[in-house]
Amino acid sequence: MDIKTRAYSPGDEKQILSLYKKVFSESPSMDEWNWRFRKHFLNNQFIQVAEHENRMIGQYALMPIPLLINAKAKNGALSLHTMVDPDYRGKGLFTLLANELFESGNCTSNATLAIGFPNQNSYPGFVRKLGWQHIGDLDLLILPVDFLETLKRYKPNLINKPFVKPALKYLEKMHTLIWRSEFRNSRLQINKVVRFDSKFDDLFAQSMEQFKANRLNKTSEYMNWRYIDCPNVDYQCYELSESGNLTSMVALSVNNNRGVIVDVVSGSSADYLDAIKFAVDALRKQNVNYILAWQNSYYHALPRINKFGFIKALKVPMIIKNFTENNAAVVDISNWHIMPGDNDTY
Repeated sequence: MDIKTRAYSPGDEKQILSLYKKVFSESPSMDEWNWRFRKHFLNNQFIQVAEHENRMIGQYALMPIPLLINAKAKNGALSLHTMVDPDYRGKGLFTLLANELFESGNCTSNATLAIGFPNQNSYPGFVRKLGWQHIGDLDLLILPVDFLETLKRYKPNLINKPFVKPALKYLEKMHTLIWRSEFRNSRLQINKVVRFDSKFDDLFAQSMEQFKANRLNKTSEYMNWRYIDCPNVDYQCYELSESGNLTSMVALSVNNNRGVIVDVVSGSSADYLDAIKFAVDALRKQNVNYILAWQNSYYHALPRINKFGFIKALKVPMIIKNFTENNAAVVDISNWHIMPGDNDTY
């Protein structure tokens, strides 16, 4: 079988999206694909493809991301959109494409390391076949708003148990009473973000000083590309200020009655907790069934948000592929400050 592999070329995207739809039953729009790869603010992409008889049958991709490693700006990459045509699985294409991409000069010259958050299906291939290192797990947290709908989503086998529904209604009522009195912070001014500017850069510098960790380097340029210019998600971005001083930035999303606290940047622990309270309040007002957030329980500088009613639902594995980074701290998850928006899923 004459299968050819090569680097992405402009014009491949139409076939890539067709492959995506065949593999996942749906695909990103062309606008979203162009935003993520062709119009990326770092002006690069890492994509290796496989073809057979002029048809796209496989792809391994990394998206450039700006990183801060030990407070130093580095170029990195995020693993995403890995796929092989079901008719061509079992032929080693996943491993072949990945290794070709890793060994390419474009990848190793323009990314010091790659990070990923694989699902349970893709995890074994990344770790066992490609040498990615599992450095630890993040907690996916859920805050129920409609307790019954949340249980249907995550524990459907419990729905018909005796006393479950009355107990849920009671919990929901008590939770609502608690949150009615939780966010009453009249000293804060809330404004919707139109474009991120130098005020955000100053806030992020303050956040870097307060929360020392490896993380994405969230410049105002990055934030505008990631949240304001994104064509497929209507992110709700807010600035929280006190006496004219910016204290936090919050990015939220709502989809199918699911609210997500996508990103939070704050200048202090107290500001971070105020931002979480505001985020929950804003999402509850939009009648979501539940609210998702991430928490790195190993990173102790950031306050825990469990006290607001969030519960651990799932583990999110974080993996790393090190190309040229010599700092050993990158393989210790306690040194990472990660938010849901740092992944492509949200």
